[in-house]
Amino acid sequence: MGDMNARIGNTAIKGIKQRFNESDLNDRGEMLIEFCAQNELRINNTFYQHKLQHKITFSNNRGDTSMIDFIVTNRAINPSLIEDVCSLTSANINSDHNLVLCKTRIHHNPKKIKVAETRTKYNIESLRNESTMQLYEKRLKQHLISEQINEEDTVEITWQKILNSIKRAADEAIGSRTLKNTQKKKSKPWYTPEVKEITALKRQSYLTYKSNPTTDTFNNYKAVRNSVNTRIREIQKEFWAEFYTKMQMDFYGAQKLIWKVLRSMKREVNEDTTIVSIEDEKLMSHFKTLYGNNITHQAGTPNTTNRTSHENTTLLEITEDDTRDAMKELKNRKSPDEENVTNELIKGVAKS
Repeated sequence: MGDMNARIGNTAIKGIKQRFNESDLNDRGEMLIEFCAQNELRINNTFYQHKLQHKITFSNNRGDTSMIDFIVTNRAINPSLIEDVCSLTSANINSDHNLVLCKTRIHHNPKKIKVAETRTKYNIESLRNESTMQLYEKRLKQHLISEQINEEDTVEITWQKILNSIKRAADEAIGSRTLKNTQKKKSKPWYTPEVKEITALKRQSYLTYKSNPTTDTFNNYKAVRNSVNTRIREIQKEFWAEFYTKMQMDFYGAQKLIWKVLRSMKREVNEDTTIVSIEDEKLMSHFKTLYGNNITHQAGTPNTTNRTSHENTTLLEITEDDTRDAMKELKNRKSPDEENVTNELIKGVAKS
């Protein structure tokens, strides 16, 4: 499909074109007809009867019109699959060519409607209030005492008890809310009611010019178009200046607006990731290079080659105070884990 600059006449040729076309014929038109005959192609514009204004694809200010933009398809395509071909004079594309529309029927699989996913989030923002923070720490301390962590508990059991205490204290002190992950239809944020109103005015002036193509109507359309485009650029500039100021203020604040914009820009990545497993020997060789052979094997695994170097290895003991200090240094406003526990909630354990 495209601008062929070919005028093919209105003589019907079986399988190539029909009579619903202009009568003019030029050299390019003969070349196009010959090309279609050799390659078994069909010029679809000529198979549908329309008014002259819906057949003409090119017009200028001097009153010259022609039909030189075509939709050409293979004859192997069943003609019933192409429902209509016509030009749209009402489409404003800022060109002396009209937009050519081809209606086709194709077989396709409809997209599955995705159900909105919901997730629960704790009201972490309320912890900025000193009284709410004290209430959360008090409830967390009570639940930690009631869980009774014993010395014989494994790491997994101990963490599960702490996790249950954090969740119960968060439910009682700050509560939670349910969020829906819905895909919103994208729109231009600067498209205000004013933009909608002035674009409708520009379209109306364009339709007036197409229905009565005179010098006065064209000059009127040109003046309206220029003024509307200038105003739209001003609205865009004002919107983005205000948006930049809000983003700059939000960057030093709660950063809600920044993360809202980033979440709206997420895209699904349809790709397969292959995880390559690393052999144990390569891992041992890597850590030997890092630590100069002063590494310990897994408990229960004999090691006779590096026994001398292991005797000089010093094992660091992690105390409870070290753990609490590490908790206090956790950064805020980070994504929670799969249990929906954020760093703000974990910091309360260090104070309990």
